[in-house]
Amino acid sequence: MVWGALSHGRNYQERCGCSAFVQNLYKYVFGMNLLRTACMQFQSSKFIKNPAELKEGDLVFFSINTSRISHVGVYLKNNFFVHSASSKGVSIANLTQAYWSRYFVGGGRLVD
Repeated sequence: MVWGALSHGRNYQERCGCSAFVQNLYKYVFGMNLLRTACMQFQSSKFIKNPAELKEGDLVFFSINTSRISHVGVYLKNNFFVHSASSKGVSIANLTQAYWSRYFVGGGRLVD
């Protein structure tokens, strides 16, 4: 089970989108309060274009079928990241997978 998949006895996967998952993870792991949407989280972070420069805990941003930031996850290591979608729940994916690499915009750093 991925960290955060269960929250207070309820099935977190059924009720949480990407930005809320990232908010909760950052609150419990780093004690930081993040802004509400993926786009706001992007704007408040230090942009990292090159995926090779990502560190554990950095945010990863995607524009899926839109011109704006529409999805966010948290970088783990070795191109893996954790994210949540309200339809599929919390999961781990790889930035090198065709789907994710197509929509990847860049990373964002909030913690050094």
